[in-house]
Amino acid sequence: MRRSLPHPRPAAASLPLSLPPLPALPADVALEVAVPCSGPFDAEGWRFSVDWDGTRVLLAAGAGGEVRLRDERRREVGDRFPEVIAEVAAALGGHAAVVDGVLTVLDPRGRPDLEALSRRRAGEPGVAAVFIATDLLHLDGASLQQRPFEERLQALERAVTGQPHVQVPEWVSGDGCALAEAATSQRLPAILARQAGASYSAGVASPQRLRIALEDRADTVVTGVVRRPGGEVSALVLGEQYRGRLADAGSVAVHLPASVEGWLREQLGELASVAPPCRCAVVPPGRVSWLQPELVATVRHSGRLAGGQLSHPELVALRDDRDPAWCVRRAPLPPPAGEVLGRGFRPTVLSPLPFTQQ
Repeated sequence: MRRSLPHPRPAAASLPLSLPPLPALPADVALEVAVPCSGPFDAEGWRFSVDWDGTRVLLAAGAGGEVRLRDERRREVGDRFPEVIAEVAAALGGHAAVVDGVLTVLDPRGRPDLEALSRRRAGEPGVAAVFIATDLLHLDGASLQQRPFEERLQALERAVTGQPHVQVPEWVSGDGCALAEAATSQRLPAILARQAGASYSAGVASPQRLRIALEDRADTVVTGVVRRPGGEVSALVLGEQYRGRLADAGSVAVHLPASVEGWLREQLGELASVAPPCRCAVVPPGRVSWLQPELVATVRHSGRLAGGQLSHPELVALRDDRDPAWCVRRAPLPPPAGEVLGRGFRPTVLSPLPFTQQ
């Protein structure tokens, strides 16, 4: 039997932020990046969880309650998520810590909703966010990065007390195929596999951190915006990092929410480029504004054309939180050799996080 994922609580009202000195983030900490894996697997020594769809962040909290959030591009985003900031001190109980995690928005069934998060980041009110804590890198002044993931996870579970907007998810030991089956039934896009004995590889795409896609998706660089005569955005021109350069990934037709369209218009002047950042095989009809490769479009697709462009892409979210350098076209790795147990499906429950309705 499978239970649904957690229901989010209603959107929080704007909360006042205190402004004590912010804790320092260790200079050598950059986010560890997942490598794509071709399919689910069962393996001893691996831990599996939902790959929470959202914005990867480092959360740094001082013992005095001061908090900061820094995204994948090392930009401060805490002022955008006051409901999370307000609960960190209670969640950590006075500990000073640096926590790797994901800021996400949940839909009415408790599933991560990347499109809703995109609207929230564009300034649309009314959708509360949740910080999902997935790794503990520093605790009370001591670095844990060289400790095995299993030890860091145990320390995280001891250090963090769940709050409505700060949560620690469960991890499944060994049974990746069962979790993939359960996550697929919930229409989740991916699960994550972490090697239990692995240290934290800051700033590296680590084969000990595997993303197992349950639907075809790609993070692509927005290289151009196509507009209709009335000025409305009709398509985005896409690129990907491939063999050390930015390569054509095709284009995607869009009908953007008003909040996201307005946010995009604000970016166009600052990001304008006189020439396309990469060669494009086909450009959709309309007035094209070429952009510096700074924005990212997450898209669903149905495979690739002969030239590598995405087939039938569909926009999931337009965003500025992802580092364009990690929008890489790469073949997924096979499951870890020699470790697949092949024991078949074992029923796995997707346990709800302890949210409260208010």
